[in-house]
Amino acid sequence: MGRNDYSLGDGELTEEEEQNAEEESGARNNDVDRLHRFVERMPKVELHAHLNGCVREETLLELAAERQWTLSSVLVTHHHTHSNSNNSNNNSFTNARSRSLSDCFQVFEDIGKCVDTLPTLRRIAQEALEDFATHHVAYLELRSTPKCLWTDSSRLVQGTKRDYVETLLSVFSKYETNTTTTQHNPDPNSDDITPTFQRLPLIPRLILSIDRSKSAQDAMDTAQLAVELFQCYPEYVVGVDLGGNPTKNDFCQFQAALNVAREAGLKITLHCGEIPCSDEGSEAFAEAQAMVDFAPHRLGHALLLPPLLRQQVMDLKIPVECCPTSNVMTLELATHCDGNLIEGLQRHPQLAHWLEAQHPMSISTDDSGVFHTNPTRELRLLSESWNVTHTDLERIVLDSLHHSFDPHIPSMLKDSFLQIFQELRKTLLLR
Repeated sequence: MGRNDYSLGDGELTEEEEQNAEEESGARNNDVDRLHRFVERMPKVELHAHLNGCVREETLLELAAERQWTLSSVLVTHHHTHSNSNNSNNNSFTNARSRSLSDCFQVFEDIGKCVDTLPTLRRIAQEALEDFATHHVAYLELRSTPKCLWTDSSRLVQGTKRDYVETLLSVFSKYETNTTTTQHNPDPNSDDITPTFQRLPLIPRLILSIDRSKSAQDAMDTAQLAVELFQCYPEYVVGVDLGGNPTKNDFCQFQAALNVAREAGLKITLHCGEIPCSDEGSEAFAEAQAMVDFAPHRLGHALLLPPLLRQQVMDLKIPVECCPTSNVMTLELATHCDGNLIEGLQRHPQLAHWLEAQHPMSISTDDSGVFHTNPTRELRLLSESWNVTHTDLERIVLDSLHHSFDPHIPSMLKDSFLQIFQELRKTLLLR
C-alpha cells in the first residue's frame, strides 16, 4: 500500500495512520524474511546442471593462470562486474550486464581449455558437489560431455572418454561414502531463529551429454558409452542429454543415438526451444516439433516454443527444466530494466503458462558458475518474481523428485522432504 492510500486532504498522515503503515510494512518484511529462511533451509532437487558451467570463479581464474591462458574479454568483464554477486542473501537480484547465448558458448570454450586433465576434472566435480550440498540439495543430476583429457599435469598421456566418466563416478562414490545426514546448527551470534534440524546428504547422479555441434558418429559413441556404463554403474549413470550450440546441426541427426540410449533403459532429456521457432515453415519449428514428437522424459528450457508446441508439451505432460537466471540472461530479458532479474523473469515467455497450469517443472541453475547463481537464489527469484508461496515451492520441489531419472529417488526422499517442510513451516510460522 502506497503513501497516498493514507493521505488526508492536506497530504499529511495522522500519527495512528503512520503507525499502521509502519506495522504493515514491518509485517510484509517479516513475511518475506520468513519465506527466505524457508527457501534457504528447504531440501532441494537440481536436475539441470552442467559440470563445466558449475566451475567456481576462483577455480577458473586459478586454472587459467596455471596454464598461462588468457580468458576471453566476455568472461573477464563479467567477473569484475559480478565479483560479489553469487550470494543467496543478495536481495537486489540484478545483473549489471547480460550474458547472451553466444557469450555463453565463448565462456564454455574458455572453461574447456582450462579443464584439460583428469585431476582438474576431479577437482571441479568435487567442488560442484560441495557447492550444491551447501544449498541443501539432496538430489543432484550433473551432466557432462565425455572428453579425452590428459591423465595428469605432465600432459604426456591422454585418457579415454571412459576414463573421463569413471573419474566422475569415483568422485560421486567417494563423496557419498564420506557424507551422511548432518545437522544445521545456526550461528549463535546471528539472528537466525531456525533451530537445529536435519540436512539430508546429497545424492549425485550423472547424465552423459551429446554435443550437437559434433558429428552423428560422435553422438553414437557417447550413447554407446552411456549404455556400457549404465550396465556397469546403474546406480550412478541415469540418462543422456542432447545439448550444445542450438544453431549447429539438426535434431534428426542424433535421433538414432538417442534411441540406442532409450532402448537400453536410459532416460532422455533434450535442450529445446532455445532459439526462435514460431514460424511453422521454418527449420527451427520443424526441429522443435520433432523433439516434442520424440517424447523425451524431460525438456530443457523449452523457452521459445510457440503456443501450438507448448500445448503439445502440456498435453504430453513432459516435465520442463526451467533455469530462471540463465533464461533471463540468455534471452537478455533484463537488458532494458537495468539488469533487474525479477523484472526480467516476469517477461519469461513460458513461465506464466507453466505456473498457471501447474505443469510438471523443476527449477535449476543450468550453469551456476557462469551465471553467478545457486539453487537457493533461483527459488527465491521465482518466488519474488511471481509471488510463488512456500506451498507452491514445496509442490515444485516434490514434483521434481518424481521427474528424477533415478527411479528409486521418490520413495527414498519424499517422506524426509515432507518432514523437513513441516518442521520449517512450524518453526517459521508459515501457513
